[in-house]
Amino acid sequence: MSSSFNKNLATFLTEAKEAALNELSRNNPEHKKLADNHAKISANVKNEIPDRYEALLDNLTDSICSLARMEMNYLYLRGFKDCISPYKRLDGSFPESEDFEKFFTA
Repeated sequence: MSSSFNKNLATFLTEAKEAALNELSRNNPEHKKLADNHAKISANVKNEIPDRYEALLDNLTDSICSLARMEMNYLYLRGFKDCISPYKRLDGSFPESEDFEKFFTA
């Protein structure tokens, strides 16, 4: 495949993920609570550790985020590939679609 196709598809998938995460943060109070708690804990940890360990903590955080990003990208792409069959069941036209969405994202 051409390089431009890959770049365009990567851009599309990235924008779709970002839009979904923005929607999650706007519409899910539990997500906001978790994000706020994460920020609070991070600030507390940085205040408690000696300055000489701050770079080590930043490297650990970067490593965890890189791993999570790779896993999220893989799962998003896998979901994109596998979406046709479940979409017919989860497209919102069935009452259980909304119930499952609430259950799974809680």
